[in-house]
Amino acid sequence: MRIVLPVAALLFGLAHGSYGAEPVRPGPGCLGQVITPPESLKVNPFYKKYLNCEGLPILASEKAREAALCRACELAGKMLAERSDIREALIEADVRFVVIGAEEGVTEIPEYSHMKPKAFWDERSRGFGGRIVSCGEENLLCYPVDRYDDESIFIHEFAHCIDGYGLRRIDEKFNEGLKELYEKAIGKGLWKYTYAASNPGEYWAEGVQSWFECNRQNNYNHNHVNTREELKAYDPDLAKLIAEVFRLTEKTDWRYEPIAKQPQVTAVPESLECDPFYKKYVRARGLAVLASEKVCDEALLEANYLIRQMFAYRHDILKAIIEANVRFVVIGVDEKITDIPEYGDLKRKQWWNKQRRSPGYSRQRPVISCTEENLLNYPDDAHAGENILIRQFALALHKITGLREIDEDFDSRPKQQYELHVKRMDKEFDGRLAELFESAKKNGLWQVTSAGKNRSEYWAEGVQSWLDANREGGRRHNDVNTREELEAYDPDLAKLVAEVFRHDERVDWRYRQRGEREKD
Repeated sequence: MRIVLPVAALLFGLAHGSYGAEPVRPGPGCLGQVITPPESLKVNPFYKKYLNCEGLPILASEKAREAALCRACELAGKMLAERSDIREALIEADVRFVVIGAEEGVTEIPEYSHMKPKAFWDERSRGFGGRIVSCGEENLLCYPVDRYDDESIFIHEFAHCIDGYGLRRIDEKFNEGLKELYEKAIGKGLWKYTYAASNPGEYWAEGVQSWFECNRQNNYNHNHVNTREELKAYDPDLAKLIAEVFRLTEKTDWRYEPIAKQPQVTAVPESLECDPFYKKYVRARGLAVLASEKVCDEALLEANYLIRQMFAYRHDILKAIIEANVRFVVIGVDEKITDIPEYGDLKRKQWWNKQRRSPGYSRQRPVISCTEENLLNYPDDAHAGENILIRQFALALHKITGLREIDEDFDSRPKQQYELHVKRMDKEFDGRLAELFESAKKNGLWQVTSAGKNRSEYWAEGVQSWLDANREGGRRHNDVNTREELEAYDPDLAKLVAEVFRHDERVDWRYRQRGEREKD
């Protein structure tokens, strides 16, 4: 097929500054021009843009960029490169694609305007499958603000459509065969506590994502499988089915490649209304990571990595931290602690600057911070041997989630995916922590250490050691700095930390310095 990419799509990045990213160019994939929807389609007046994707309409409001429509067409074309019969079935079923503008909620789309509660669904999803296949502009074009920046929502949702409105129309045995494969996999214990285990449809769509290598891995609703080879090894029956459906040849086979690699360091979005001191920004699963122009990009990216890893299985906790308006700040190696705007009014400034450690989170000052030298393990780091980011987040999550009131409606109300299979943290947690702290003191544990100071410090030291991110020995530490040492020394604290962070069906994570990881 001959591809024509409109000039507007190539130059869309000129107005892209509000998303804090450099202009990006989608690959080939547009057939024709983005125009006003023809009257023959009889679409809702909400839609102002239209692209003909080989007979399948792609629609969007005036807010979405033309390049997003082109990208959707490109991906659809690659998926159906060898299945014109499926495409014809979709056309007959009146399937349409909708691009949700980056600044639009899903419930602003006419087909989803009935969904309630709106706030729940606007947070819950950035796209749906079915006869109307939708996906957020930010996911298609890989904006830094994309909340699903490590997967393709379009490929997932289009996989649903291919299943429900393509394969079922041309292969009456497909649905039953998929159901049998799903039940067989679940019977073997595969996909436990993953989105793929929800039903046969999600099993299929998640498998398609991994086949094209655009799925998440190792989080609250995904396991380690996110590549074709991993899928073949883990669930060969599903991999075989997907290969048989798409029938891609050596010439047409492909794997997903994002337009722009995420996460990336960008200018600070105006919407954050930050102090002009901050010039750099990266989005860590929704949490703003900020720094001045003096801080190297690698430090922000390391902070982003650690935040994602620490809360991979507890996004509910990270979400609570975000909702407390917390921001994370990287302090440059040549900056003083009190150079940071939020710390400018600190008393004992010389003491804080000498410590190279910030006061930590408080309601009055909702900032968590860490120095560049600690994140990147510079030789002259004052806190070499421990990771201060992990410590500061442990302290903050105790204050933000461990002291909050009990939500009596938690078990009965609708839940987001990240709220499933977890115990909500509240003041019951703090009660348990207080009991453990008093018991540890009575048993003579943690004497003359930070952990012996109060229950919050006790918790933070436990989290650091559980994640192998603590210092061994020194003025405020004993010899306990690894998970195994914590389990032997204070098994009750180790058990409490494990209850919060461990996921028995997922890959375990422990802190390793950036240089050590890069050797792998």
